Amino acid sequence: MDKTGDWDMQRALEQELGQEVYLIHRLDRPVGGVVVFAKTAEAAAALNRQVQQRGMKKVYLAVVEGETASEETLKDILWKDSRTNQSKVVAEGTKNAKKAELSYKTLQQLHRQQETLSLVQVTLKTGRHHQIRVQFSSRNWPLYGDRKYGAKRRYGVTGFGLFAHQLSFVHPKSGQWMTFTAVPQGEPFSFFMREGGMEDGETEKMS
Repeated sequence: MDKTGDWDMQRALEQELGQEVYLIHRLDRPVGGVVVFAKTAEAAAALNRQVQQRGMKKVYLAVVEGETASEETLKDILWKDSRTNQSKVVAEGTKNAKKAELSYKTLQQLHRQQETLSLVQVTLKTGRHHQIRVQFSSRNWPLYGDRKYGAKRRYGVTGFGLFAHQLSFVHPKSGQWMTFTAVPQGEPFSFFMREGGMEDGETEKMS
């Protein structure tokens, strides 16, 4: 179980496999999608090196409030406030702050109930605390339902509009480049499915 007392994915997987597994990268608690675990310490070390050297490619889908540009690269300096478990954009030179970079392209936009929502595909260049959430929020595009970073409304009970769509890396044993993809279900992504923006063919286009 995690620190909240809930059963976490790592413990569930270890129980299923009957052995220890190693978590390579984390998702924020309300975020679903692709994650990777290693079955040996050696494989974990090799995969962690790829993460540190930015060799692991991470692609997310996000639903944000507002009308985003067609595509853009976002570069900021982020600082984590450990007291509130939030990050914020700060000036360069701020103590303990780190550079953050991502690129995105807009897949579709909807106008519904007097609001505009954008479905964006995000490729991380760095992996900072709450990076996608804070970089979009700082430009007045908070993730749908992410009240912690300024969304207008709450999304459900446990989640918001962010999903780890695709993860690619070099297999530590075979040396092959591998890509794993998942497609989000339910709101707010289903808003776009209903509008024809995320049909089966769309997954291929996004990959």
